[in-house]
Amino acid sequence: MTELPLTPFEEYLFTDDIPAYPINCHIRFRFRGRFDRTALETALQEVLTLHPLLHGGVREVAPNDFRWFSLPEEYWPTIRWSTEAEDAFPPSRKFDLSQEPGIRFYVVERPNGVSDFFLEFHHVVGDGMALFAVALDIFEAYQEQTSGPLSESTRTKGAAERIDPNRLVLRDPRIPSLWTFRRGLPLWCWFAARFARFAAFRPVSFLRFLHGTQTLFEPDTDAPEPVPPFPAAVTDSFSREETMRLQRTAKENGVTLYEWMLTAYYRSIDAWIRELGFFTKKRCLRIAVPVSLRTPEDASLSASNVVSMMFIDRFRRQLSDKRRLLRGIHREMTHLKRCRTGYLLLLLLQIVKRFQKNFRWMIEKRCWASTVFTHLGRLYDKTRLPLRNGKVVLGNAANELVLDEIHATPPIRPWYVAVLGTGIYAGSLSIALHYDAAAISREHAELLLRYFKEELCEV
Repeated sequence: MTELPLTPFEEYLFTDDIPAYPINCHIRFRFRGRFDRTALETALQEVLTLHPLLHGGVREVAPNDFRWFSLPEEYWPTIRWSTEAEDAFPPSRKFDLSQEPGIRFYVVERPNGVSDFFLEFHHVVGDGMALFAVALDIFEAYQEQTSGPLSESTRTKGAAERIDPNRLVLRDPRIPSLWTFRRGLPLWCWFAARFARFAAFRPVSFLRFLHGTQTLFEPDTDAPEPVPPFPAAVTDSFSREETMRLQRTAKENGVTLYEWMLTAYYRSIDAWIRELGFFTKKRCLRIAVPVSLRTPEDASLSASNVVSMMFIDRFRRQLSDKRRLLRGIHREMTHLKRCRTGYLLLLLLQIVKRFQKNFRWMIEKRCWASTVFTHLGRLYDKTRLPLRNGKVVLGNAANELVLDEIHATPPIRPWYVAVLGTGIYAGSLSIALHYDAAAISREHAELLLRYFKEELCEV
């Protein structure tokens, strides 16, 4: 890999990374069965050669000029194997991208034949969809190592055939011209005005609700490492039947499942704050919503970030009427998607990079949102791998593995307290709540997750 300049979005993520709050994402794949260690290690190295950013580093070659560079092969990531009974994510720390690649792999063998395959990655190397594709590439390579080439009847393009290494230089999404959006120009102007308000307005953090204005908890952003446990996460899942019921309920209400979950998350936060005994209507809660900007041409792109963020604001007084809240979120999400306003953040970052040269002023002592909610959609519905009841099956008859569950957590920032990640695998909705152990206890996080589930099921 030749040296590549970071895109503005990558540089923002790189600048936002601090030892106390690493901007790391985590994915857990829970299997029944045991991996063939040699086959999995070989499969990993095969796939890494196809994704340059996964074995590259970042360095500053000139003031405010950050670039990707190739690390020697001895620095490439390998799998860390362990045996543990405690059901937890492996301890995490900040990546030093000047000396190590931005991804780590773990396999934790647990009792009763359970094996957890973990991906931990710095957000700068790719978004969630990209890393799920990387994991699928690894599983496909493992399957070919253990069982031979995949049958032609199920074969779609594999990683080696799909990925174009020359496309990495075009990974930064191109912002469309105003002519492209001429029909939605009035809405764009309205959203631009909202974005200006967003840039000038600081939303309330969970911490202000939890601790009150007089005893506000201050995250220790200068700490040399995160407060353990990190990552701190609580997870849960709905059965296939329960997930179908949620989808049916959302459809009957004329909204998507994502909008139904976003409404439930707002109301669960409200109920949670009330339960903890602090209440105010004066400030808004802002949920940051990742939005993919991938196009069909990006199918040939190796792991990278093709994503932006949208922001949804609601005041506490707007959360009591569920039907009205749901209609408002549906209307706003429809406009946001139609006008493709996910490009607004990228446009802002390009402007800041051009005139300010760096993003430190955007990050220092700034709470851009109250929390993050990301939904990864349907996972691994289309794959070259064999499926059984919608679940991926790896290995052979002598050593079979079945992928039972997937849970993914977004990165947590100093003021967020908790962030939520969901996805649907094998027809089952999975939920992972990543919380700040320095701010709230595990019991408080479990309470928020319980309220979220209850709101989802409430018709």
